[in-house]
Amino acid sequence: MYGNYAETVLLYHRDGERKMITLSALWYALGLPEITWKEKTIQIFVLVLIWVLIVHKKR
Repeated sequence: MYGNYAETVLLYHRDGERKMITLSALWYALGLPEITWKEKTIQIFVLVLIWVLIVHKKR
């Protein structure tokens, strides 16, 4: 089932450099288990929230 769903790409700027991270790649890199679409929605919400906090912290 790995990568069977649409990947959401998280774009962010750091030191003028644009980086792209697929949420699933980040999720698996953290060693977290395979998830359902409901959990995927929660995951996206949490990671976007973290991303927003990081961006606002740097300003």
